[in-house]
Amino acid sequence: MRYCTPRCTWVPASLLLLESHYFSPMDQMKTRQSRSIRIACVALAFAAGFCQQASADITYSKYKEFVEKATPSNPSVLRTLDMYISGLGEGIMWQDTQTKLLYGVTTICAPGQVGIGLDDYKAMIEVGAKHSSPRVVEETPIGLLISVGLMTTYPCKQK
Repeated sequence: MRYCTPRCTWVPASLLLLESHYFSPMDQMKTRQSRSIRIACVALAFAAGFCQQASADITYSKYKEFVEKATPSNPSVLRTLDMYISGLGEGIMWQDTQTKLLYGVTTICAPGQVGIGLDDYKAMIEVGAKHSSPRVVEETPIGLLISVGLMTTYPCKQK
């Protein structure tokens, strides 16, 4: 006697019992799970394509645009921008501290008791813009301007 497996190959009944070429309910469940995983991976990759723009750097021209558009009736724009600037500034300071610990080199030498905060980081954007080339300053990311502003305002003595 011969049986048809789900793969549509005819096998003798004796081989069917010995090699288990048929799909058990467990195999069917695994197939459904792998199909679900493939669909989820495709959906995740598709969604990641849309989120890519959200991670773009804010340039100096966009920063000025956001500041001009901010109104008392729409404070969320400024709050979001403030969090972004604060995160950039803190990240730059952490990076400088880590570089000093690992390599003994620092690029920002602020006096010991100076607390650098959001208002200082905003001021550093303008300082960095003044020290940048007028040709490219509009397209320069504000993180780079903060870094240049901090190094200019708190320079380290040459050894």
